[in-house]
Amino acid sequence: MPQPQVQLRQLPPLVVWILWFSLLMSIFFYVGISFVVPPVTTAAESAGQYAPLRWAFLGVGLLLTVMSFLFPRLLARRAAFFVAYLIRWAFADAIACLGLLLFFLAEPAPIFYLFAGWAIVLDLLAMPTAGARTRYADLAGTTEAYNRSDRP
Repeated sequence: MPQPQVQLRQLPPLVVWILWFSLLMSIFFYVGISFVVPPVTTAAESAGQYAPLRWAFLGVGLLLTVMSFLFPRLLARRAAFFVAYLIRWAFADAIACLGLLLFFLAEPAPIFYLFAGWAIVLDLLAMPTAGARTRYADLAGTTEAYNRSDRP
């Protein structure tokens, strides 16, 4: 049975920019939280017991980074520009959240700032510019990638 075509309303570029900016600012909000809220345990209490978790989160962060560059290519023929880039922004935010979790588990603050900076750079690389929409349209093989719904 054929699936019905779903038409997505065109999102104005300003809305996409506002969403991108709000997700970028959430990372700065996490940094602000690290100055206001103390870690759950002290470094003396944890005494490096979370070091394996640090390496695991680093690996997950690297995986999310790679996926954030692959997903637009994988989704180019199936999803609108906004969907693919929203996934990229969510991956960047997840990296910052991993760093914040490490901070609350009494890892040194510079490790959290490394994760936050990493997420900010990833977000800045996924800015929703007209050039990004054009590159996405080229991947999809259409000039309507920004407004397009799923293809059959």
